[in-house]
Amino acid sequence: MTINDLQAFVMVYDLRHISNAAVELHLSQSELSKRMRALENELNLQLIDTHNKRRLQITPAGETFYHHAHKIIRDYENMMHDLAPNRPTISKNLVIGSIPVSGQYNIAKKIAAFDNQHADVEIKIIEDEGDQVVKRLSAGELQAAIIRDTQTHQLQPTDFQKQPLLTDELKIILSRDHPLANRSVIRLQDLAKQKIATLHLALAFMSPSMTCLAAKG
Repeated sequence: MTINDLQAFVMVYDLRHISNAAVELHLSQSELSKRMRALENELNLQLIDTHNKRRLQITPAGETFYHHAHKIIRDYENMMHDLAPNRPTISKNLVIGSIPVSGQYNIAKKIAAFDNQHADVEIKIIEDEGDQVVKRLSAGELQAAIIRDTQTHQLQPTDFQKQPLLTDELKIILSRDHPLANRSVIRLQDLAKQKIATLHLALAFMSPSMTCLAAKG
């Protein structure tokens, strides 16, 4: 059982669908199914019930396993973060991929400040759509990436270290006489039939936090 196996189960748990989870993890459906069976064989327990092809069910044992797996992954990521300062820096060229938010969140200003303090390190920023940034990071073309938290699920925790940069809050602006204007909480489904202008990425509503990822080592 590996950290990557635990992350795969967490993805299956969250999506309740093997095929969709496989797409998010960049695995084939057969490979992911094989991983799930291996987990169940190692634990001698049934974690998921696949009789419902449209939406699989999580067994009571799977619920317990999920909470432990989630904690182990979080502890692993925290450990790697705490160990990072002890690793020697050998690269003098740093290529960072980013979704187009550098100006919006003053990230470009922070990078410029770092550049001034470390004149021996050459930094290059490449902006692109999130999926393309993830692909280039996975291919080794980038040393780090600034993407949304929802896009980090495509990356294996043993290969990449995740560091939260900031958490954003999205607000909807409505006219005073709008039917939703007096609500203290507005859910995504409340906006399904509303005509609104929003960010290009719909996922921003679900997880607006930004994350910087750096390759391990």
